[in-house]
Amino acid sequence: MARQTIACGDCFRWAGTYITTHDDGTLVHGKIIHPFTKKRPFVHAWIETDGGRVLDWQSMEVGYGGNLVIPGHGYSIDDFYSVFKPRQIIKYTEREAIRNMVSNSHWGPWE
Repeated sequence: MARQTIACGDCFRWAGTYITTHDDGTLVHGKIIHPFTKKRPFVHAWIETDGGRVLDWQSMEVGYGGNLVIPGHGYSIDDFYSVFKPRQIIKYTEREAIRNMVSNSHWGPWE
């Protein structure tokens, strides 16, 4: 059986940077279940754009996501939620995200 490599590691910094440099979305922190491993949920950060897309470090920078990802445009929100089953979701505006980044001295998660 071939092992699946899961791209991980920079989602909080990437999403925090995105929300402070773009004005078209919401920063989201939550727990997701990876569809290949189906193990315990893990924390993740992503952007939900005003145009109905989910952008994250894995899909935008690493190119991970298979045929569900449009290169450079991420997932549709419906596909992302269907595949990764996010839970314990917390959404932040740009202002809320900046306040949390400054007061906590890190990219997240903050809760």
